[in-house]
Amino acid sequence: MTAHAPIEFTRPSWTGERRVTCDIDDARRIDVLRAYYGLRSAGAHEVEVRVSASGNGVHIRAWFDDADVTAADVERLRLAHGDHVRRTDMDREHRSKPQQVLFTSKGDRRAGPWRDEPELAIQELERRADHL
Repeated sequence: MTAHAPIEFTRPSWTGERRVTCDIDDARRIDVLRAYYGLRSAGAHEVEVRVSASGNGVHIRAWFDDADVTAADVERLRLAHGDHVRRTDMDREHRSKPQQVLFTSKGDRRAGPWRDEPELAIQELERRADHL
């Protein structure tokens, strides 16, 4: 069984912000750009991207003002921007567990650094793909 380490959160939940995450497997350039700029267009004041530990996908987290986005909006935004239906279903079914979990490692592989520029994450994704 592969060990997984959960994501480190950079903001406490009481800051008046709401976090939206997407885990996009087998991400292509267009997937990353569509999610990044789509979340920006939806009102996120900050969007960050990193290559997932698998090296094939990306994690995206976006920060919205809490007053602008409801809990129901979070699920819709995640699905519209490439997150897995299975992840949103698990969060809905298991509300007592941590929500929108992203993992920093899988076995001996680590996720890349968070970047506020999608092109940097895309370049890293392409470099990792060249080494597979």
